[in-house]
Amino acid sequence: TNRSSSGERVANTESTPRGAMEVSPTTLRGAMEGSSPTQQPRGAIAYLAQGVRHSTYGRDSLALLRRSLSLLYENYAAADAADTILFHRDDSDFPPAARDSVLAAHSRRRLRFERIPEADWSLPPALLHTNRSSWYGWPKFALGYRFMCRWWTVGIWPWLAARGYTHLFRLDEDSFLLSPLRGDVF
Repeated sequence: TNRSSSGERVANTESTPRGAMEVSPTTLRGAMEGSSPTQQPRGAIAYLAQGVRHSTYGRDSLALLRRSLSLLYENYAAADAADTILFHRDDSDFPPAARDSVLAAHSRRRLRFERIPEADWSLPPALLHTNRSSWYGWPKFALGYRFMCRWWTVGIWPWLAARGYTHLFRLDEDSFLLSPLRGDVF
């Protein structure tokens, strides 16, 4: 582990086995605590979305996402008070026309699309030239799956904190709220 210019612990990918990222508990905790101890909770509902046929499962991801969002807004009244963020990689996995159709269907909602930063959806430098067949679970756990896991475990927290969010309600495109959810999850 090394220290950044601010003295914070940062990952040393050269000594971390098999490209795993080392993140200190204080880094993650600090990312979510924000700068003010009196900060009011601010929640985000987040999806990792594809607007095309799912790259691994072959299912209609856009149709599933539309149903999930409709059921979210139908069965969770507090959703109107939170931002719903649809994370995606780029235009190849969620074309602009598909994004526009989702936004149009929920035009009165606090719904938006955000691209995942390239650094969070690419190989760490230490893994660029490694033999993927030596990776645990390769090829069953392909790059997209590994990037998704890394995004939800490491990348999302600093992203949320930088925008003032303190809580996350994570859903998948095939998450369906089939009955009313009372109260506020945040």
